[in-house]
Amino acid sequence: MICRSVFALAFAASLFAEQDMIKLPAPKLDSAVSLETAIATRRSVRDFTQDSLSLEQLSQLLWAGQGITDKEEELRAAPSAGALYPMELRVVVQRIEGLAPGLYVYRHEAHALEAQREPEPGMSFGEAAYMQDWIEEAAVVIFITATPSRTRVKYGERTERYLFLEAGHIGQNILLQAVALGLGGTPVGAYDDDRIARFLGTRQKPLYILPIGHPWKP
Repeated sequence: MICRSVFALAFAASLFAEQDMIKLPAPKLDSAVSLETAIATRRSVRDFTQDSLSLEQLSQLLWAGQGITDKEEELRAAPSAGALYPMELRVVVQRIEGLAPGLYVYRHEAHALEAQREPEPGMSFGEAAYMQDWIEEAAVVIFITATPSRTRVKYGERTERYLFLEAGHIGQNILLQAVALGLGGTPVGAYDDDRIARFLGTRQKPLYILPIGHPWKP
């Protein structure tokens, strides 16, 4: 089990002093695992080994969720109502090779990670997810958050529906990419919204939690 105090140690400002923006490796556009195989073999995974992910694997996961797929049109990997893109990916890194543990935001336009401030002391995102402590065992935890006003300006009362649809698109992309990388995860929707938002240090609305890691096999 990972000690919950890991974040109290990992979020020291000195860890981020020289790496406020971390450029990620370029994503690959093909693999040995077909889309059909990924769909057929995807399962919910809640038990993880203590093995680390590579920076290349993290790069691929984030690209699959919100990466740029058309630079000229500025289109992303997941569809968005009106191409308004109200979503962001916030990343809690626990075990990524060559990357300090901590909280980051994925900047899709640069395909990079931006280091964030230290969360409130003593906060546990496993507890905020109604005591689902297994989430904290994942090598990386990706939070999908939204700025509803970006969508509401065009779609009004249908905004909430579109936000949930978009979060689902992003989540499935990431989970299928995880399978293609030999990884596993589970989408989590049960959590205290306010506590998760405080943990992430954002006013955005948290919509989904995606813990990802190497599946543990008995």
